[in-house]
Amino acid sequence: NYAFLHPFDLAETPGYLDVVPKVMDLSTLSSNLASGMYKNRDEFFSDCCMIFDNAIAYHGKRKETKWIAKFGKEMLKIAQRERKNLE
Repeated sequence: NYAFLHPFDLAETPGYLDVVPKVMDLSTLSSNLASGMYKNRDEFFSDCCMIFDNAIAYHGKRKETKWIAKFGKEMLKIAQRERKNLE
């Protein structure tokens, strides 16, 4: 999903860092993977799921961007399913 592909401008998301522990997006996840940052599959999937957990936590109660939380939930289900398939 395009909403999760690139880092976003934190100036456009007031209070984001108060809600999420660590900012993550798919391009950063991909760069981390390519650079060998992840020691194992669990570390990779932890960051992957964090992308969508962050979206759900921040956008879930915001009327104007609740649609992002909806996509986050769908993407989180896909990531969790893929993680299970690899076990």
